Amino acid sequence: MQFSNMLTFVSLLMAISFTTKVIAVDSHNSTQPALSKVYIMRQDTHFPKGHMEIYGPDGTVLYRFVNYLQGGVAGYSMTVLSSPSWGELFALESTNDLCGHKTVHKELTHPGSPAREFKINPHGLYKDEWKFSFTDLRSSQRLSFRFDRNYRNKEGKIYARVNGHDGDEVAELKNEHRKDPWLTHDSHSVDTYTLYCTADSPQVELVTLMALVLTRVADCGI
Repeated sequence: MQFSNMLTFVSLLMAISFTTKVIAVDSHNSTQPALSKVYIMRQDTHFPKGHMEIYGPDGTVLYRFVNYLQGGVAGYSMTVLSSPSWGELFALESTNDLCGHKTVHKELTHPGSPAREFKINPHGLYKDEWKFSFTDLRSSQRLSFRFDRNYRNKEGKIYARVNGHDGDEVAELKNEHRKDPWLTHDSHSVDTYTLYCTADSPQVELVTLMALVLTRVADCGI
């Protein structure tokens, strides 16, 4: 199978698996779906294996993330998300990946690509604004989401966007101290950055957002 066809097939599978139901919240519908899916990253942003690992709650490595700057070209970076099963899932390119600057990470597109895009809009002393969007390949609808980051840390909630406004909460990012047996070999807790999300949320995009936030804050501060 040609590489472009493989990427198209993988993108279609991901769209089928992770399409979000975007439902506006109103006074008659206050039921919030459970944030039942969990993804975990270590707070340490070094790359001893050449990438950062994203774990399931049982310690299984579900995704690998790497973000690297192009030497000699200010602001140019590449971000790659891969999985042990599928290999590289997609790559994002940025030409303005600089602290304190508006930054856009855009997917390197190919036939059948959902054209993922992650935007960071810094506001100086105020909290940064994070948004991401992609095209649902089944409906051709453009879906958008916003990360409402806390002012003093990188925790916060993620909402689907409906007509320019926040709809349902689909995920939450938390700083945690965990003692999962697979995570530590002693009694000391390990600092993690943890994603909790609904079962029908766009989980591939959410884990990418999690890793981008973690590395951005590590490099640039809150």
